[in-house]
Amino acid sequence: MTTATSEKRLRISPPVHEPHAAAAPPAAPAATPHTARKTLEHCGHVYVTRAATVRFMQFTGMQFEAARRVLTEELLDAHFVELGPPTLFRARSSRTGRDISARVTMAGRLAVVVSIHVREYYRLTGA
Repeated sequence: MTTATSEKRLRISPPVHEPHAAAAPPAAPAATPHTARKTLEHCGHVYVTRAATVRFMQFTGMQFEAARRVLTEELLDAHFVELGPPTLFRARSSRTGRDISARVTMAGRLAVVVSIHVREYYRLTGA
């Protein structure tokens, strides 16, 4: 018995070219831990930068530490708006009369408020 007859040889078939199908739409980005939840409070610890605090001081006229504390408290209830680097959160309150949009970057479980935009908020009621 010869070795040539006892060995099996693999046959490699040439690749089959199929007509190109329509490209599938790009997949939506996977939900990250901070976007799966609704408020900034659930993202982790919130840190407000000096730049964001100064902007809030200009709007409210508060001192630095008081402004940082109030801004942090108001942003805890901010709702997720848009995913991207940085992520956008928004807090509106008719009680305080402020509408705050915050750009937030995530560093692990630390939510860093990089910048904010503040304006007056008046909720219109139907009469």
